Amino acid sequence: MTQLGMISKKSTEVVSKVLRQAVANAVNNHGFQVGDLVIDRVLVNEGPRYKRFNAVSRGRAHNIIKRTSHVTVVLKTKEE
Repeated sequence: MTQLGMISKKSTEVVSKVLRQAVANAVNNHGFQVGDLVIDRVLVNEGPRYKRFNAVSRGRAHNIIKRTSHVTVVLKTKEE
């Protein structure tokens, strides 16, 4: 979390939110302690694409593809 706080990129905010939510889920839903959790892996997979168009002159259109992604954080305990 401290390393993500030092980087000034847009993606670090998203990854830190997902990481905080994964830790909160592990503590509240499964009863783990925060100090016992370590990051096993972080996966960023391609999500659905939204296809839009931009109207231009002479009645034509240019394609715009808005890409999305799925961020997955897998935690494990230190004993594993």
